[in-house]
Amino acid sequence: MTKINFRHIGIMVILAFLMAGFLHFQSPNIPDRDSLYYIRDAWLLRTNSLFDTQFPWTYYSSIRLLGSDIWYGGILLLIPFTYFSNLFLGVKLAGVIFTASLLTGFFWILERHNIALKFFWPFFMLFAVPNALFQFLMTRPQTPSFLFSLIIFSLLALGNWQYLFLASAALVFFHLNYFWIEILIFGVFIVFYLIRYLILSFSGNKDVLNEKFNWISILAVVAGVIAGWLLRPHPISAAKLLYIQVIKLLVEKQSNLPLVFGTEWLPYDWRSLFEASSLFFIAWTAAVIFFIWALYKHHSLILKLSFEKSFLLWGSFAISSIFLLLTVFIARKSLLSWVTFGSLFIACLYSYAIPAKSYKQNLAAVLFVIFFGMFSYSSYRNGINMFNSIPSDAYQESSLWLQSNSQPGDIVFNTHWDNFSILFFWNQKNYYIGGLDPIFQYVYDPELYWKYHFISKGITDEFTCGDINCSLEGRKETYKTLVEDFNAKYVFVEKRRNPDFYNFLERDPRFEKKFLSTDNRETIFLVKR
Repeated sequence: MTKINFRHIGIMVILAFLMAGFLHFQSPNIPDRDSLYYIRDAWLLRTNSLFDTQFPWTYYSSIRLLGSDIWYGGILLLIPFTYFSNLFLGVKLAGVIFTASLLTGFFWILERHNIALKFFWPFFMLFAVPNALFQFLMTRPQTPSFLFSLIIFSLLALGNWQYLFLASAALVFFHLNYFWIEILIFGVFIVFYLIRYLILSFSGNKDVLNEKFNWISILAVVAGVIAGWLLRPHPISAAKLLYIQVIKLLVEKQSNLPLVFGTEWLPYDWRSLFEASSLFFIAWTAAVIFFIWALYKHHSLILKLSFEKSFLLWGSFAISSIFLLLTVFIARKSLLSWVTFGSLFIACLYSYAIPAKSYKQNLAAVLFVIFFGMFSYSSYRNGINMFNSIPSDAYQESSLWLQSNSQPGDIVFNTHWDNFSILFFWNQKNYYIGGLDPIFQYVYDPELYWKYHFISKGITDEFTCGDINCSLEGRKETYKTLVEDFNAKYVFVEKRRNPDFYNFLERDPRFEKKFLSTDNRETIFLVKR
């Protein structure tokens, strides 16, 4: 570990905030609709009670039943930004701080471990993959969670158990879903320690026999995970929600049950992954090949590295490889972790495994050429993504009409689960069928979920089905379903997404069109009684 140069840190803070500010404010839009849910929920915590996590707005969902929050700590981080009268501006400013903190934190880790080109690698990571750049700009608890996963990895290399406890607790507190990343890093650390001990012992290195296993660091990680889980209202309910969104969802997905999943839970195939990340994929693969070659040719160089450097190199290689496989075989949400730890692996390889200065100079030139290509393409794609993302007035007209013309607690049948976050942002007077993740609706009541599913996917309109096979016995008239099963007072529908369902509502006299947005995209129908 090297002494921190605070002048360098100050320079990086300025660069990080300039870059983050430009990226977030290059468009008035925001990249992620769930950011609006997070900041509105933060506003509710501030204006009601910090400990009131009851959430009736996703009415037919396990979230309402369990009344806890797996994103609790991350939402608390957003409370200072709820004092802006324009919460869209609050989302933007919070996003700037989240992104700049990730870049600065990554730089701080490079500085601590004396990694070369330390001003280069944070931006290499940021622009490595267009889809990753877009997600790094989302104002979500995942961004501080990525930062703390890197800090935990660094602290394990150094053995600072006090800070390990705090970092482990912070990661889980901000985003309970990411507890498993700590377990993964923890597992890689133990496996690395055992393998290194055996290799050095058999090679006759007597120094390794004097090394003591750092049990206290392991205990600090475990204690931090438990503390981060318990430091929230209703931790048992939060654990149940965690089980639903991680374990239950993965089980149902692997069973090929045709649930509606967010795209982040779908895997990439190898071809799609290469197309999405070609330059970084090439750079990471070349680094792996060089690493294997360097181990064969200069094994003494790598095996004689200090514990700190050796773990950083081998650990980042192992963790990035695992996340690559998870991206391809489980869910593309692991892409961010692959990019993050993959960038750290390339940086460690460049710093620790290349002995000749002339080689480093030539390789640095190649890296800057690759970075220029990644920067150019990611900037271009991000501009397109931001143009097509969430405008500041999305669903505003419809939501405000509902707020002015409905009764408190009236249930709105939002035809798509992803409508929820924006509708909720503008209007907390009404309740909605579900949102945030369809798995919560499925676990709440599978029969209700399938009735919702067939309408939402546009498979049926005049009737819907309470089972996956849509048997005759399971069919029910849509009107009766909306009234008897969902107790819906209004239906929110976008014609371009559900044209058949829209046409059915328009021609059936039991529904009355009450509102049409000025752009003719959103319609609200009254369900007559």
